[in-house]
Amino acid sequence: MSTRTFGHATITLPELDDHGLYLSHVDTLDSPRGTVQEFTYGDADLRSLDLSDARLVTGRITGVHTKRAEFEALNLHRVEITGSDLGAARWTESKLTRVHIRDCKLMGAALDGLVLDDVLFENCKFDYATFEKVRATGPVAFTGCAFTEATFTDCDLADVVFSECTLRLTEFGAGR
Repeated sequence: MSTRTFGHATITLPELDDHGLYLSHVDTLDSPRGTVQEFTYGDADLRSLDLSDARLVTGRITGVHTKRAEFEALNLHRVEITGSDLGAARWTESKLTRVHIRDCKLMGAALDGLVLDDVLFENCKFDYATFEKVRATGPVAFTGCAFTEATFTDCDLADVVFSECTLRLTEFGAGR
């Protein structure tokens, strides 16, 4: 397993380049069964991206640009998201496990009720984002990220590391 350590947090990464693992290209992240597995999706310029009650398992999302993203009860397991602009994403009641989000913009995003376990945010922009009731149940690291006027309210960040991040006018309200 590939890991990276930041302070006291050791993050287990998704490992999508394993021998024998083949990721199929998909044209959409929607599935009638609610689960998309072993996939690669990207290079999409979308007006909106809505995913609800869905599971994305073992996959790579690259170069997705959307004006509006709405994610509700979206579970990600072993997923890598890179070089994407998710606009003012509304991301609620979701779980992320072994997820690596790199070089992404979530400007003005509202993240509410997320559960994070083995998640690495690397070189992401969270300007004007709000984090409410976000809970880290395992190691989580933000490295090289920018937070301008972001707010954290009622969050449990006990296992979270902020490494080399810019925190301009960022507020941390009640929580751990």
